[in-house]
Amino acid sequence: MSTPFTSTDSTPVKPITTSDSRFVNPDKDVDSLHNRFYTSSWGDPGSWSRSQPGAQDRNGTESSGEKGGTLEIPPLWPKGKEQDIKESPMLGSFDKQPNAVKEQIDGLIKKLNAPDGKDREQAQEQLKQYGHAAAQRLVRNVDSDSYRERDAAERQLIRMGAAAVPALYDAIEKPLSVHQLDRAPKVLDNIVKSSSDTEFRDGQGRIRRVVDGTTREMILEANYNKNGDLSDATIRGAKFSRQDDGSYVRSDTDGKYNNVHVTAGGGLSFQIGDSKGSIEWAADGRTLIVDPDGTVNTIIMPDGKQIDRMQDGKRFQHSL
Repeated sequence: MSTPFTSTDSTPVKPITTSDSRFVNPDKDVDSLHNRFYTSSWGDPGSWSRSQPGAQDRNGTESSGEKGGTLEIPPLWPKGKEQDIKESPMLGSFDKQPNAVKEQIDGLIKKLNAPDGKDREQAQEQLKQYGHAAAQRLVRNVDSDSYRERDAAERQLIRMGAAAVPALYDAIEKPLSVHQLDRAPKVLDNIVKSSSDTEFRDGQGRIRRVVDGTTREMILEANYNKNGDLSDATIRGAKFSRQDDGSYVRSDTDGKYNNVHVTAGGGLSFQIGDSKGSIEWAADGRTLIVDPDGTVNTIIMPDGKQIDRMQDGKRFQHSL
């Protein structure tokens, strides 16, 4: 195991050697490790678990279930990929729908302004079922000269929450008019603030915003250039901005950063200077120190407690 290099603030990460340290036996103590050191606003304790015979880990690999098995660490996003593309029927384009479906969506959108309240409510619910296709059509009405059509479209997009966000990002990046370019970001902001969703993606499946499910405060915001490269990302009050040479600079400190990308879990991974290993700022507040081979060696919890991988690779040592 290689020695962890540096923490997020360039402070050397040292193995814990005080008398207050304890060893974690994965077979016996994983639940207590859970309860004491892994808490997040989304309540996802599954990131730490014991390997069971025949069970599959998060990479789809079958575990042996041997006594003294390893703790499963949340896998990092594979190198070379900035973000995953979510395969989902909700991302089906309006233009690719059969004519009968297009006519039904258009008819439902007209019913959003129906005089009968039941007709309006029925249209609102049915449009949600058409997901991205309906959102694309509604986004076009955001550009309408009719206030009633525009208002009804904006309200319905907000009701649809994260399902409407891909179409809104498309409109922001390829607007039909200056009016749409002005209105679409406002609708997007309203969705982020009012929706119960915590993760928002664009039409290519890339995570663009992550918010705290309780406070609705922004955890991550990411933007991409026309080539698909991450142009900038803001997390923990720091903004990473892409330079002409492909490296990144950080708003709150000096230095050069490489291989900056959004992780599958909505965090941000980066390398400091010429370092081969990387650091991940997870969306739940943890900081992961990672070896070049992808091995997580150190986890710093939101409260500052540190967990280090032991030499045998199967146990972790953490502070009390």
